[in-house]
Amino acid sequence: MKFVMILTALLAAGCASQEHLPTVIWHTDREALQILAARAESIRTVSSQGLLTMQRPDGQSVRLDLAMVRDNAGDVRLRAWKFGRAIFDFTMTQKGVWMVLPDDASLRQRVHDSQAGVTKLADTFDVIDGALFSRPDVKTQSSGEWLICSDVINDVRIRCEIDRQTLTPRKYTILDPQGVARFTMELSKYRVIDGIPFACKYVAAGDMGVITISLDDVDLNTELASAAFVAPRRAEKVR
Repeated sequence: MKFVMILTALLAAGCASQEHLPTVIWHTDREALQILAARAESIRTVSSQGLLTMQRPDGQSVRLDLAMVRDNAGDVRLRAWKFGRAIFDFTMTQKGVWMVLPDDASLRQRVHDSQAGVTKLADTFDVIDGALFSRPDVKTQSSGEWLICSDVINDVRIRCEIDRQTLTPRKYTILDPQGVARFTMELSKYRVIDGIPFACKYVAAGDMGVITISLDDVDLNTELASAAFVAPRRAEKVR
């Protein structure tokens, strides 16, 4: 019994240690939005490594090592490999979306089928970077422990559920004109990096399946290579 009690305490401590986030004192919804927007604007670049898991609706999945960079201009670069072999290279800028697919036929089809989901996930990073919170017409409402923000961006309705105590976004939802959720992204495993709460796990789900990004090495606001968002020559333009 004593062993079980100690083990339970250790497990509880382990779960609690996943996030050590300060409580944020705010008084009005507008003040909360200003804090959220200021946090997002303070992140100019993100350079990170971790794992990427892509699961198709039929249950088939592939797990890859991942390197990701993005900036506050909406540029995103994802490179993934398995057992040292490159699987795909994804680049998104204001000029379009490019992807290098693997030579292996079976892997090529699986990665190609996930292209739409990866693009949607990359698109959502622009919203995460603060686009929603700084909009003049964003609507807010309180629901228990959540502050809910919503607005229409590029003809698409975006909804965000924010933890009121720490002011950390926990779920983004993209809805169709009928109000049906078509895409969700859940954020968790926040860490305070350079004084900024930053999510290290993203789970995106939609018609294309589920994509999970788990980051274990993150640098904020570092200088990126000049060619960080230059697609390789053999990349195919997919949008």
